[in-house]
Amino acid sequence: MNSLPKQMFSGYQSGGHVQGIALDTARGYVYYSFTTMLIKTDLDGKLVGSVKNLTGHLGCITYDENRNCVYGSLEYKHDIIGRGIMGKTGKALADEDAFYAVRFDCAAIDRPDMDAETDGVMQAVYLCDVVHDYSERDEVSGADHRYGCSGIDGMGLGPVFGAAKDSPQKADGRLWYLQRHPAAGQRLSGHFAI
Repeated sequence: MNSLPKQMFSGYQSGGHVQGIALDTARGYVYYSFTTMLIKTDLDGKLVGSVKNLTGHLGCITYDENRNCVYGSLEYKHDIIGRGIMGKTGKALADEDAFYAVRFDCAAIDRPDMDAETDGVMQAVYLCDVVHDYSERDEVSGADHRYGCSGIDGMGLGPVFGAAKDSPQKADGRLWYLQRHPAAGQRLSGHFAI
């Protein structure tokens, strides 16, 4: 870490504010999520590539050095943030709220203004547990969202929490995508192998 620059500049972007940052020290790249776009720069801040046309809210991101992929959370909500994104992009969201885990192929991000939908650099997995917790009323408190769920509030890669050292989840050495929602309930929502 001593060889990293003291400051890294993402450039001036129009896709919102910084939501997350992920670092690939082996290859020398930095990834920034800017609400509706992903930016790839070198360690000196020179733009290498970007992925645009994200009509939802790209949030937290993490880097998987084994697969050379960035994983992130992508939310489609009809709240004030979602309506702001629709107004800014000029694109309507689907009729229902939706939440996804997305994976970006970092090797394929090789130029600016790549399209998330048509350039084959992003894949998405629908997160039905998050949708249900966001969409359903809390049975105990009566709040609008079960467990106070406001969406995905964090994610990362790692071993399954609480699994024994000799369990299959740890013994095979795989990383698991871990997400947390909501902020209010501090609830670990789910995980799946990648």
